[in-house]
Amino acid sequence: MLQNAPTGAWTATAQFDTTVLTAEGQQSGIVVRKSATTFSKFVFINKGSGATRFEHIFTENQQGRLSDADFTATLPAGFPKTVKVRVVSDGETIRGEYADGATWKP
Repeated sequence: MLQNAPTGAWTATAQFDTTVLTAEGQQSGIVVRKSATTFSKFVFINKGSGATRFEHIFTENQQGRLSDADFTATLPAGFPKTVKVRVVSDGETIRGEYADGATWKP
């Protein structure tokens, strides 16, 4: 689904079944685009060998920022397979969070 973000503050939340991420590199999440070359993605990603993690990758002018602060460690084996991703905007900046049930984490 593609839609424009509203003006002012907003929150977008989506729920995903991560069991469908069966191949390395497959992702489920929310992408917020500023332009064709500048965007943020908040995703659960299959990193191969059964490893899954949450990432927030910011890309500006087609250059991705990839620092350790941009992703979690590999999620533990018992981590729920149905997860939620939330993007919160105050109208100026955005932040992403994920939930492993009822608890939201940055």
